[in-house]
Amino acid sequence: MARVTESLCFWMTMLSVLVVSLVLAQNGHRFVHYDFRNADLYIDGTASTEDGRLRLTDSSKRSTGHAFHQKPIHFRNISSSFSTEFVFAIIPKQRDSNGQGMAFVVSPTIDLRYGASGSYLGIFNKTSDNQTKNHILAVEFDTNPSSEAININSIVSVKSENASYYDDTTRRNITLLLASKQRIHVWIDYDAEKRLLVVTIAPLNTAKPSSPLLSLPIDLSKIFKEQMYFGFSGSTGVIRSHQYILGWALAIGEKAQSLDISKILDLPQPAPSSPALTKAQVITISIISVLVFLMLPSGILYHYFRKKYAEVFEQWEQLL
Repeated sequence: MARVTESLCFWMTMLSVLVVSLVLAQNGHRFVHYDFRNADLYIDGTASTEDGRLRLTDSSKRSTGHAFHQKPIHFRNISSSFSTEFVFAIIPKQRDSNGQGMAFVVSPTIDLRYGASGSYLGIFNKTSDNQTKNHILAVEFDTNPSSEAININSIVSVKSENASYYDDTTRRNITLLLASKQRIHVWIDYDAEKRLLVVTIAPLNTAKPSSPLLSLPIDLSKIFKEQMYFGFSGSTGVIRSHQYILGWALAIGEKAQSLDISKILDLPQPAPSSPALTKAQVITISIISVLVFLMLPSGILYHYFRKKYAEVFEQWEQLL
């Protein structure tokens, strides 16, 4: 009888776990995205998912792009702990500049179109910056200089570090250039019981480092409202860059599912461009163009008179 009771308790526990898992999945509390055309996203501005990649910005100057999971997370009856993984890449459009950065954002609103471009990263503006009513957490990936930061209700960071990752083999930090066309893996974890937010980064295909880049003691329950949205924001200024999210996993109250690296999309190939002409080639083409321009009228006149005085030309050619 005891064995039957134990078995029954075991299966009841397993059933409860399954039910809770299904409820969490249905409420959008856990998901994994590789092809963002199939993701339930709200996008605006320059953001696009048309090729499967989530692109936040394009070649437009002074623009913003946002992408949020459309289903909000309701924190009334669940822990504010969360875990997320994603892979991003920033492609600057000019060799001598890195453009602007992007950010992972937790916001009480899905609509951040009021966010200014440039250094405000499409999250805040002059009026809204540094207001407690914002209730916004942003993990910033800046490019000027290449750094990571945690922002609370403001574009001014509460903590930041130069972008790098801890190499467990050499036991030292290795610098990362964020705007380098390199796919970068990010882990962000918040433990509500410990009241600790940690951010870890590494190049794609590198194991998660044992030491995070950023660690901030904070009680996010005082920042988050009962309903919050998770997503991304990016912007451009005078200098432009393409900002991509190539895979994203999120879980509330538990560990996010690890991303399958084999499913992470490659960056799009740049359009082929013609090689630049040398100074000598430009001079040669210019001279040939002038000669052709000068010779063209002469050729037209020759054919005109030859046709009009064909008999004279034939007699003249016979004499020669």
